[in-house]
Amino acid sequence: EKSQLKGRSEMTPNTASFNIAINALANTREMNAGSRAESLLHTMEQLSSKGMDCAPDETSFNSVINVWACSRFKGAPERSTAILHHMAKRYEAGLTQVHPDAATFNTVLKNWANSRDVKATDRAEEVFQQYREAVAEGKWGIAYTTLTYNTMINCYSKSRRPDAGEKASMLFEEMKSNAGKPGWELCSPDIYTYCSLIDTISKNGSYETSQRAISLMVEVERSYELTGDRRLQPNIQLYTSVLKAIGRSHKDPHRAQTIADRLESSCLYGPVPRASIPDVLFYNSLINAYGWSDMEGRSQKCFEVLQHMVDLSESGKLPAAKPDTVTINSVLNACANEKPSAQNSSEDIMKIVVKTFEMLKQHPSSKSGGFGRPDQNSYAQVMAAIANHITDDDEKRISMAEATFLQCSEDGLVGNHIVTKLSTALPYQRFQILMGKALDQDGTKEKPNVDFSKLPRAWTVNVPVWQQGRKGPVSRSRRRPTGYQVTKQSVRRQ
Repeated sequence: EKSQLKGRSEMTPNTASFNIAINALANTREMNAGSRAESLLHTMEQLSSKGMDCAPDETSFNSVINVWACSRFKGAPERSTAILHHMAKRYEAGLTQVHPDAATFNTVLKNWANSRDVKATDRAEEVFQQYREAVAEGKWGIAYTTLTYNTMINCYSKSRRPDAGEKASMLFEEMKSNAGKPGWELCSPDIYTYCSLIDTISKNGSYETSQRAISLMVEVERSYELTGDRRLQPNIQLYTSVLKAIGRSHKDPHRAQTIADRLESSCLYGPVPRASIPDVLFYNSLINAYGWSDMEGRSQKCFEVLQHMVDLSESGKLPAAKPDTVTINSVLNACANEKPSAQNSSEDIMKIVVKTFEMLKQHPSSKSGGFGRPDQNSYAQVMAAIANHITDDDEKRISMAEATFLQCSEDGLVGNHIVTKLSTALPYQRFQILMGKALDQDGTKEKPNVDFSKLPRAWTVNVPVWQQGRKGPVSRSRRRPTGYQVTKQSVRRQ
């Protein structure tokens, strides 16, 4: 704009240059990236009204919405929805030929799916209904697409609504029943539809939904065998989702083992697509299927799966199966929560705890390269195991609890979660000595009140201030993105 005022027309910004600048903001981590992108959009509208060749197009609007979707701003979904409505109003008023398209709706829905707003799913349903009405009325050339339906199902997957599974199932059945009909050429269930649906229905934790998850897995496997449609090709996300569904049911973990054995065998003894190779998330879900179940001896079984993962990764057969901190924590969690039985005594369980926890302290120069570093959850699970499996009159209880706490403090990981578990494992007098002046006398053994600012800084140095007075964060494994969303129009990175 300054260049044009000076008569340098060759430097005049146009729509493409503005779009490049807006897209660049999507890759930043600035909190105000969304507002900056929206400001550029308003500038485009103002300058174009003065005759400059920089009128915003579909890419401009969709890019700004995407910047909001990528931002960490709390009100981002609201701003995305407002831009969608602004876009539609400008078109309806005859001010432009630019109107919302499928990508616009998809990005706004994605924004609501990632929102923590308690009404996020309700707002997403409103946007989705606008999309369906636009398709039904033939507005803006929008058609039913797999990606849009998948995005709405994903909203339900992340929702806490009790009817989320039912709502997602209705969309799935709608896609199946209309597939191939006029107007639905671009909308039919693909592998990501199945994965999202399984994740959604399994949230209620029933045995019935875990059985349905298995049925959906078999259905998509058979469909792929019959049609060879790449969009239905089973991947590791599908099998991981099914194992999670079995774990959430807390029943019959052998179903998960059967699936794992079949997939592992086909991978080790035959060529399989890269997207179907078992990885650490898959085996972590198998461990949880055992660890969350009511099966006797589940701690030992979880440890056997852990050892199997080590063997697979160190032998080079399945390098992606290498255990991580979450794997270790899952085994520790199983040990902490299993009740002693004739098959597994408390002493046996504590031996597994010690062996498992030592794997986190393994030196990185070892053959395996180490299996991660202990976090707050690691120490909390060890504390819980000590409290649950070593009796109050056993001297080992105090010595192990204090040794675990001192190691945790050396790692700078003392947070509220650790303190609560420590108070359960130790006699209250010993706990008071360790906490010193930081312990408020108004607290109780079950709910100690600790002022973390009065603890040695070295004890809490690796715990964010906002977490020190709260329950410890949940550790998560990471999977390299190898899947693709395949449609008849394009191949989109999922």
